[in-house]
Amino acid sequence: MTSSQNTLIKLLFVIVPIDRAGAVFEIAARCGAVYSAATAARGTAPTQTLERLGIAGSDMAVVQLSAEDSIIQEILSELRTRLKLGEKHGSGIAFSVPLSAAGGADVLKLLAGKSKDGG
Repeated sequence: MTSSQNTLIKLLFVIVPIDRAGAVFEIAARCGAVYSAATAARGTAPTQTLERLGIAGSDMAVVQLSAEDSIIQEILSELRTRLKLGEKHGSGIAFSVPLSAAGGADVLKLLAGKSKDGG
C-alpha cells in the first residue's frame, strides 16, 4: 500500500451561528479541505442541552468539510483561534468522524477530490 492509501479522511461538522459560516469556509479552503457544504439549521433540542453545547439562540449553520486528518486538526486549531470555537459561549461546536467505513473506496476517492477511475 502507498502512503496515500493509508491516509485517514475525516468528515468535520462545524455548527456555528449562520453569520460565521463564511469564516469557516475561508479557514477550510485555506487549510486545504477538499469538500465543503453548509445547511441552515435551528435547534429543536431542549434549550438547556443547546446551551451546554454552546449553540443555543439564533439561526445556525451546519458546515460539513472533508479532508485528511492532519488538515482537520489544522482547521480545528484555526477555528479555536479565530472564532473562539469551544471557548466562548455561543461560538459553536465542531466534531469529526472518520470516513473509512462510509460507502467504500469510491466514496472516499470522491470526497478526496479524485474521480472513480483514479484521475
